[in-house]
Amino acid sequence: NEFPYMFDVAEVFVSVAGGAPYYEFELTPLDQILEVRIFYATQPQPGAPPKKSFQNGIDIGLEHKVSRSPGGWTADLGIPLERIGWQGDPAMITGDAHVILGQGHVRRYFSRSLPAQAKPHFHLPEYFKPLLCEPAAHEEKRDQAAPLDC
Repeated sequence: NEFPYMFDVAEVFVSVAGGAPYYEFELTPLDQILEVRIFYATQPQPGAPPKKSFQNGIDIGLEHKVSRSPGGWTADLGIPLERIGWQGDPAMITGDAHVILGQGHVRRYFSRSLPAQAKPHFHLPEYFKPLLCEPAAHEEKRDQAAPLDC
């Protein structure tokens, strides 16, 4: 089996409850998507870390578009938050965004909010940050290409 994260991919992790369960959405330069719900099972034994469980094959109706150019690619991803349980409070939407580029020894990993790691591991909801801003907080930044600071 091949999964998008094995190649160039942009990933967005989203939680509407401040952690687990959360969703992972992946988009490739070929406009392929992967949607996964991630939740934690009970701890196998006292003191052991919780074990992740994955629900593949979900379809929440992502809107996506990829544009490729000689120098790379850009992606737009629209997530219908109400379909993953969002009740309308921007403060409840947390997550992270990641990009994985290249293969083999030239593979590079980028993250919006994770600390540096010896071996990349993105499934760390304890580092999730707000993904939405109140309209007034970003009104003046609307025309800028840089990410919003919430």
